[in-house]
Amino acid sequence: MHRAPVILAVAATVLLTACSLSVEHQPAGEGVSDLEIQVGKWAEAALADGIVAGLSVAVEQDGELQLAKGYGMADLEQDVAADRSTVYRIGSITKQFTAAAIMQLVEAGQISLDAPIQAYVDFPTGDHEVTVEHLLHHTSGIKSYTSLGEEWARTIPLPMSHEDFLSLIVDKPFDFSPGDEWRYNNSGYYLLGMIVENVSGSSYAAYVEQTLVASLGLKRTTYCDEKRLIPGRAEGYELEDGELVNDDPISMTQPFAAGSLCSTVLDLLRWQAALESGEVVSSGSYTRMTTVATLNDGEATRYGYGLGVGDLDGHLRVSHGGGINGFATHLASYPDDDLRVVVLTNTPGPTATQLSEQIARYALGLPPPAAEDEE
Repeated sequence: MHRAPVILAVAATVLLTACSLSVEHQPAGEGVSDLEIQVGKWAEAALADGIVAGLSVAVEQDGELQLAKGYGMADLEQDVAADRSTVYRIGSITKQFTAAAIMQLVEAGQISLDAPIQAYVDFPTGDHEVTVEHLLHHTSGIKSYTSLGEEWARTIPLPMSHEDFLSLIVDKPFDFSPGDEWRYNNSGYYLLGMIVENVSGSSYAAYVEQTLVASLGLKRTTYCDEKRLIPGRAEGYELEDGELVNDDPISMTQPFAAGSLCSTVLDLLRWQAALESGEVVSSGSYTRMTTVATLNDGEATRYGYGLGVGDLDGHLRVSHGGGINGFATHLASYPDDDLRVVVLTNTPGPTATQLSEQIARYALGLPPPAAEDEE
Protein backbone atom coordinates (compact mmCIF):
# COMPACT_ATOMS: atom_id res chain seq x y z
CA MET A 1 0.00 0.00 0.00
CA HIS A 2 1.31 3.43 -0.91
CA ARG A 3 2.20 5.49 2.16
CA ALA A 4 0.56 8.89 2.34
CA PRO A 5 2.99 11.64 1.33
CA VAL A 6 4.10 13.99 4.09
CA ILE A 7 5.38 16.77 1.86
CA LEU A 8 5.42 20.32 3.15
CA ALA A 9 3.50 19.98 6.39
CA VAL A 10 3.58 23.09 8.60
CA ALA A 11 3.99 23.26 12.35
CA ALA A 12 4.10 27.00 12.79
CA THR A 13 1.50 27.26 15.56
CA VAL A 14 0.89 23.72 16.69
CA LEU A 15 -0.76 22.86 19.99
CA LEU A 16 1.57 20.15 21.20
CA THR A 17 0.38 16.86 22.58
CA ALA A 18 3.86 15.72 23.51
CA CYS A 19 4.47 13.53 26.47
CA SER A 20 4.74 15.96 29.37
CA LEU A 21 7.84 14.73 31.15
CA SER A 22 8.48 16.20 34.55
CA VAL A 23 11.97 17.67 34.38
CA GLU A 24 14.31 18.14 37.29
CA HIS A 25 17.61 19.91 36.79
CA GLN A 26 20.42 17.53 37.56
CA PRO A 27 24.03 18.27 38.39
CA ALA A 28 25.93 18.33 35.13
CA GLY A 29 29.05 16.30 34.60
CA GLU A 30 32.27 18.13 33.87
CA GLY A 31 31.93 20.01 30.60
CA VAL A 32 28.33 18.88 30.13
CA SER A 33 25.50 21.30 30.83
CA ASP A 34 22.18 20.51 32.47
CA LEU A 35 20.53 21.34 29.15
CA GLU A 36 22.68 18.86 27.24
CA ILE A 37 21.94 16.12 29.74
CA GLN A 38 18.20 16.72 29.51
CA VAL A 39 18.08 17.00 25.72
CA GLY A 40 20.11 13.80 25.52
CA LYS A 41 17.50 12.00 27.60
CA TRP A 42 14.65 13.20 25.40
CA ALA A 43 16.52 12.36 22.22
CA GLU A 44 17.51 8.90 23.42
CA ALA A 45 13.91 8.22 24.44
CA ALA A 46 12.71 9.04 20.91
CA LEU A 47 15.40 6.82 19.42
CA ALA A 48 14.65 3.97 21.82
CA ASP A 49 10.96 4.14 20.94
CA GLY A 50 11.92 3.70 17.29
CA ILE A 51 9.98 6.75 16.13
CA VAL A 52 12.99 8.52 14.58
CA ALA A 53 16.17 7.35 12.91
CA GLY A 54 18.20 10.41 13.82
CA LEU A 55 18.01 14.05 14.77
CA SER A 56 20.17 17.13 15.30
CA VAL A 57 19.55 19.90 17.82
CA ALA A 58 20.98 23.37 18.35
CA VAL A 59 20.15 25.89 21.07
CA GLU A 60 21.35 29.47 21.40
CA GLN A 61 20.51 31.72 24.35
CA ASP A 62 21.75 35.17 25.32
CA GLY A 63 24.00 35.20 22.29
CA GLU A 64 25.83 32.02 23.30
CA LEU A 65 25.66 28.59 21.69
CA GLN A 66 24.35 26.28 24.41
CA LEU A 67 24.12 23.04 22.45
CA ALA A 68 24.72 21.70 18.95
CA LYS A 69 24.65 17.94 18.68
CA GLY A 70 23.35 14.98 16.72
CA TYR A 71 21.69 11.82 18.00
CA GLY A 72 20.99 8.54 16.28
CA MET A 73 21.73 7.84 12.63
CA ALA A 74 21.84 10.08 9.57
CA ASP A 75 22.10 6.98 7.38
CA LEU A 76 21.02 3.62 8.79
CA GLU A 77 22.24 1.53 5.86
CA GLN A 78 25.71 3.10 5.79
CA ASP A 79 25.93 3.36 9.60
CA VAL A 80 26.55 7.11 9.56
CA ALA A 81 25.79 8.92 12.80
CA ALA A 82 23.90 12.22 12.91
CA ASP A 83 25.90 15.19 14.13
CA ARG A 84 25.75 18.99 14.30
CA SER A 85 26.75 19.25 10.62
CA THR A 86 24.25 16.75 9.21
CA VAL A 87 22.25 18.21 6.32
CA TYR A 88 18.48 17.68 6.41
CA ARG A 89 15.61 18.57 4.12
CA ILE A 90 13.94 21.42 6.01
CA GLY A 91 10.56 21.36 4.24
CA SER A 92 8.43 24.42 4.87
CA ILE A 93 11.08 26.28 6.84
CA THR A 94 12.03 27.12 3.24
CA LYS A 95 9.09 29.54 3.19
CA GLN A 96 10.86 32.14 5.33
CA PHE A 97 13.76 32.13 2.86
CA THR A 98 11.29 32.72 0.04
CA ALA A 99 9.58 35.51 1.97
CA ALA A 100 12.96 37.14 2.68
CA ALA A 101 13.85 36.98 -1.02
CA ILE A 102 10.58 38.75 -1.85
CA MET A 103 11.29 41.42 0.77
CA GLN A 104 14.77 42.03 -0.64
CA LEU A 105 13.19 42.66 -4.03
CA VAL A 106 10.58 44.91 -2.38
CA GLU A 107 13.39 46.94 -0.81
CA ALA A 108 15.04 47.18 -4.23
CA GLY A 109 11.85 48.68 -5.63
CA GLN A 110 11.25 45.74 -7.96
CA ILE A 111 8.14 44.33 -6.25
CA SER A 112 5.14 45.94 -4.57
CA LEU A 113 3.37 43.86 -1.93
CA ASP A 114 0.05 45.45 -2.89
CA ALA A 115 0.41 44.75 -6.60
CA PRO A 116 -1.69 42.06 -8.27
CA ILE A 117 0.40 38.98 -8.93
CA GLN A 118 -0.14 39.30 -12.70
CA ALA A 119 2.39 42.15 -12.59
CA TYR A 120 5.09 39.52 -12.00
CA VAL A 121 3.77 36.12 -13.04
CA ASP A 122 1.36 34.88 -15.69
CA PHE A 123 -1.42 33.40 -13.58
CA PRO A 124 -5.08 34.19 -14.29
CA THR A 125 -7.25 34.92 -11.27
CA GLY A 126 -10.58 35.62 -12.97
CA ASP A 127 -12.68 38.08 -11.02
CA HIS A 128 -10.41 37.85 -7.99
CA GLU A 129 -7.59 40.29 -7.27
CA VAL A 130 -4.72 38.44 -5.62
CA THR A 131 -1.79 40.50 -4.36
CA VAL A 132 1.75 39.42 -3.55
CA GLU A 133 0.91 39.90 0.13
CA HIS A 134 -2.02 37.49 -0.15
CA LEU A 135 0.44 34.81 -1.29
CA LEU A 136 2.80 35.55 1.61
CA HIS A 137 -0.02 35.43 4.14
CA HIS A 138 -1.74 32.24 2.84
CA THR A 139 -4.90 34.26 2.27
CA SER A 140 -5.11 34.15 -1.54
CA GLY A 141 -7.78 31.47 -1.87
CA ILE A 142 -5.86 29.87 -4.74
CA LYS A 143 -6.07 26.07 -4.63
CA SER A 144 -3.02 24.51 -2.98
CA TYR A 145 -1.60 21.88 -5.30
CA THR A 146 -0.64 19.65 -2.36
CA SER A 147 -4.33 19.41 -1.43
CA LEU A 148 -5.32 17.78 -4.73
CA GLY A 149 -5.07 14.19 -3.53
CA GLU A 150 -4.15 11.56 -6.10
CA GLU A 151 -4.13 14.09 -8.93
CA TRP A 152 -0.97 15.55 -7.42
CA ALA A 153 0.30 12.59 -5.37
CA ARG A 154 0.97 10.42 -8.41
CA THR A 155 3.38 13.07 -9.73
CA ILE A 156 5.52 13.33 -6.56
CA PRO A 157 8.48 11.23 -7.79
CA LEU A 158 8.52 12.99 -11.17
CA PRO A 159 10.27 16.23 -12.15
CA MET A 160 7.78 19.10 -12.19
CA SER A 161 8.23 22.16 -14.38
CA HIS A 162 6.50 25.46 -13.73
CA GLU A 163 4.16 24.62 -16.60
CA ASP A 164 3.30 21.29 -14.93
CA PHE A 165 2.57 23.11 -11.67
CA LEU A 166 0.35 25.68 -13.35
CA SER A 167 -1.58 22.98 -15.19
CA LEU A 168 -2.52 21.44 -11.83
CA ILE A 169 -4.20 24.54 -10.43
CA VAL A 170 -4.86 27.13 -13.12
CA ASP A 171 -8.42 25.93 -13.80
CA LYS A 172 -9.30 25.07 -10.20
CA PRO A 173 -11.91 27.26 -8.50
CA PHE A 174 -10.74 29.44 -5.64
CA ASP A 175 -11.31 28.06 -2.14
CA PHE A 176 -12.48 31.50 -0.99
CA SER A 177 -12.21 35.15 -1.99
CA PRO A 178 -8.76 36.65 -1.34
CA GLY A 179 -8.45 37.87 2.23
CA ASP A 180 -11.59 36.13 3.49
CA GLU A 181 -9.81 33.20 5.15
CA TRP A 182 -6.40 31.87 6.15
CA ARG A 183 -5.58 28.47 4.68
CA TYR A 184 -2.07 27.03 4.45
CA ASN A 185 -1.17 27.12 0.80
CA ASN A 186 1.89 25.69 -0.94
CA SER A 187 0.73 27.03 -4.32
CA GLY A 188 1.16 30.55 -2.99
CA TYR A 189 4.80 29.98 -2.12
CA TYR A 190 5.48 28.16 -5.38
CA LEU A 191 4.14 31.24 -7.18
CA LEU A 192 6.33 33.47 -5.00
CA GLY A 193 9.35 31.47 -6.16
CA MET A 194 8.32 32.07 -9.75
CA ILE A 195 8.03 35.79 -8.98
CA VAL A 196 11.56 35.79 -7.52
CA GLU A 197 12.83 34.19 -10.73
CA ASN A 198 10.93 36.51 -13.09
CA VAL A 199 11.92 39.68 -11.26
CA SER A 200 15.54 38.84 -10.41
CA GLY A 201 16.45 37.02 -13.60
CA SER A 202 18.00 34.21 -11.53
CA SER A 203 16.73 30.74 -10.82
CA TYR A 204 15.24 30.35 -7.36
CA ALA A 205 18.10 28.05 -6.34
CA ALA A 206 20.72 30.52 -7.53
CA TYR A 207 19.00 33.44 -5.82
CA VAL A 208 18.87 31.65 -2.48
CA GLU A 209 22.44 30.38 -2.65
CA GLN A 210 24.17 33.38 -4.21
CA THR A 211 22.13 36.37 -3.06
CA LEU A 212 20.34 35.32 0.10
CA VAL A 213 22.74 33.16 2.11
CA ALA A 214 26.26 33.34 0.63
CA SER A 215 27.19 36.52 2.53
CA LEU A 216 26.09 34.87 5.78
CA GLY A 217 28.50 31.98 5.31
CA LEU A 218 25.71 29.39 5.16
CA LYS A 219 27.64 26.90 3.08
CA ARG A 220 25.37 23.95 3.94
CA THR A 221 22.10 25.71 3.11
CA THR A 222 21.28 24.72 -0.46
CA TYR A 223 18.58 23.79 -2.91
CA CYS A 224 18.18 20.12 -2.10
CA ASP A 225 18.42 18.70 -5.61
CA GLU A 226 18.42 14.92 -5.33
CA LYS A 227 21.04 14.57 -8.10
CA ARG A 228 23.45 16.95 -6.46
CA LEU A 229 26.34 15.77 -4.30
CA ILE A 230 25.69 17.32 -0.88
CA PRO A 231 28.28 16.31 1.75
CA GLY A 232 26.73 15.20 5.02
CA ARG A 233 23.22 14.79 3.62
CA ALA A 234 20.97 12.60 5.77
CA GLU A 235 18.83 9.85 4.32
CA GLY A 236 15.10 10.09 4.99
CA TYR A 237 12.95 7.41 6.60
CA GLU A 238 9.30 6.63 7.24
CA LEU A 239 7.51 4.49 9.79
CA GLU A 240 5.63 1.57 8.26
CA ASP A 241 3.90 -0.95 10.53
CA GLY A 242 6.06 0.31 13.38
CA GLU A 243 9.33 -0.19 11.49
CA LEU A 244 11.67 2.33 9.90
CA VAL A 245 11.89 2.04 6.11
CA ASN A 246 13.31 4.25 3.39
CA ASP A 247 11.14 7.24 2.52
CA ASP A 248 9.08 7.43 -0.64
CA PRO A 249 10.91 9.14 -3.52
CA ILE A 250 10.21 12.77 -4.31
CA SER A 251 11.56 15.06 -6.99
CA MET A 252 12.72 18.21 -5.24
CA THR A 253 11.33 20.20 -8.15
CA GLN A 254 7.94 19.46 -6.58
CA PRO A 255 8.24 21.60 -3.43
CA PHE A 256 10.29 24.36 -5.13
CA ALA A 257 10.02 27.64 -3.17
CA ALA A 258 7.51 26.12 -0.76
CA GLY A 259 9.89 23.52 0.67
CA SER A 260 12.96 22.61 -1.38
CA LEU A 261 15.88 23.65 0.79
CA CYS A 262 18.36 21.66 2.87
CA SER A 263 20.25 22.98 5.87
CA THR A 264 21.87 22.20 9.22
CA VAL A 265 21.02 23.21 12.77
CA LEU A 266 23.98 25.60 12.96
CA ASP A 267 23.16 27.24 9.63
CA LEU A 268 19.57 27.77 10.74
CA LEU A 269 20.64 29.36 14.02
CA ARG A 270 22.84 31.74 12.05
CA TRP A 271 20.04 32.40 9.56
CA GLN A 272 17.50 33.26 12.25
CA ALA A 273 19.90 35.58 14.05
CA ALA A 274 20.78 37.32 10.77
CA LEU A 275 17.12 37.70 9.85
CA GLU A 276 16.33 39.31 13.19
CA SER A 277 19.38 41.60 13.21
CA GLY A 278 18.82 43.21 9.81
CA GLU A 279 21.57 41.37 7.91
CA VAL A 280 19.11 39.77 5.47
CA VAL A 281 16.35 42.36 5.19
CA SER A 282 15.84 45.70 6.90
CA SER A 283 14.34 45.89 10.36
CA GLY A 284 11.20 47.34 8.80
CA SER A 285 10.92 44.41 6.41
CA TYR A 286 11.40 41.92 9.23
CA THR A 287 8.67 43.70 11.17
CA ARG A 288 6.38 43.16 8.17
CA MET A 289 7.40 39.48 8.06
CA THR A 290 6.42 39.03 11.71
CA THR A 291 3.18 41.02 11.57
CA VAL A 292 0.23 38.66 11.32
CA ALA A 293 -2.35 38.95 8.58
CA THR A 294 -5.71 40.54 9.23
CA LEU A 295 -8.63 39.05 7.29
CA ASN A 296 -11.30 41.05 5.52
CA ASP A 297 -13.60 40.74 8.54
CA GLY A 298 -10.93 42.12 10.88
CA GLU A 299 -9.95 38.79 12.42
CA ALA A 300 -6.24 38.38 13.08
CA THR A 301 -4.42 35.26 12.00
CA ARG A 302 -1.26 33.80 13.56
CA TYR A 303 0.91 34.03 10.44
CA GLY A 304 3.13 36.71 8.92
CA TYR A 305 5.31 36.17 5.86
CA GLY A 306 6.71 32.64 6.03
CA LEU A 307 6.66 32.80 9.82
CA GLY A 308 4.14 31.76 12.45
CA VAL A 309 3.69 34.21 15.32
CA GLY A 310 2.32 33.08 18.66
CA ASP A 311 3.47 32.47 22.19
CA LEU A 312 4.54 29.79 24.64
CA ASP A 313 2.97 30.47 28.02
CA GLY A 314 3.18 34.20 27.40
CA HIS A 315 6.64 34.15 25.80
CA LEU A 316 6.55 35.55 22.25
CA ARG A 317 7.43 32.84 19.73
CA VAL A 318 8.26 33.24 16.03
CA SER A 319 8.44 29.79 14.48
CA HIS A 320 7.87 27.46 11.59
CA GLY A 321 7.98 23.74 11.09
CA GLY A 322 8.37 21.58 8.05
CA GLY A 323 7.40 18.10 6.97
CA ILE A 324 8.51 16.52 3.71
CA ASN A 325 9.08 12.93 2.63
CA GLY A 326 11.47 11.44 5.18
CA PHE A 327 11.91 14.54 7.34
CA ALA A 328 10.28 16.73 10.00
CA THR A 329 11.78 19.98 11.29
CA HIS A 330 11.17 22.93 13.60
CA LEU A 331 12.84 26.33 14.03
CA ALA A 332 11.69 28.64 16.82
CA SER A 333 12.84 32.00 18.13
CA TYR A 334 11.78 33.60 21.40
CA PRO A 335 12.98 37.16 20.70
CA ASP A 336 12.09 38.67 24.07
CA ASP A 337 14.13 35.93 25.76
CA ASP A 338 17.01 35.87 23.26
CA LEU A 339 16.44 32.13 22.75
CA ARG A 340 16.54 30.13 19.51
CA VAL A 341 15.91 26.40 19.12
CA VAL A 342 16.34 24.20 16.04
CA VAL A 343 15.40 20.52 15.80
CA LEU A 344 15.83 18.59 12.55
CA THR A 345 14.87 14.92 12.16
CA ASN A 346 15.10 12.45 9.29
CA THR A 347 11.78 10.79 10.08
CA PRO A 348 8.29 12.38 9.80
CA GLY A 349 6.15 12.81 12.88
CA PRO A 350 5.76 15.11 15.87
CA THR A 351 9.20 14.61 17.44
CA ALA A 352 10.81 17.78 16.04
CA THR A 353 8.01 20.07 17.21
CA GLN A 354 7.59 18.32 20.55
CA LEU A 355 11.28 18.36 21.34
CA SER A 356 11.59 22.01 20.28
CA GLU A 357 8.92 22.99 22.80
CA GLN A 358 10.36 20.80 25.55
CA ILE A 359 13.75 22.45 25.09
CA ALA A 360 12.23 25.94 25.13
CA ARG A 361 10.26 25.20 28.29
CA TYR A 362 13.38 23.92 29.98
CA ALA A 363 15.51 26.89 28.89
CA LEU A 364 12.82 29.37 29.96
CA GLY A 365 12.13 27.64 33.28
CA LEU A 366 8.55 26.84 32.32
CA PRO A 367 6.65 23.80 33.59
CA PRO A 368 5.63 21.08 31.16
CA PRO A 369 2.17 21.59 29.62
CA ALA A 370 -0.68 20.36 31.77
CA ALA A 371 -2.01 16.97 30.77
CA GLU A 372 -5.51 17.06 29.31
CA ASP A 373 -8.18 16.06 31.78
CA GLU A 374 -9.41 12.54 31.26
CA GLU A 375 -13.15 12.11 31.03
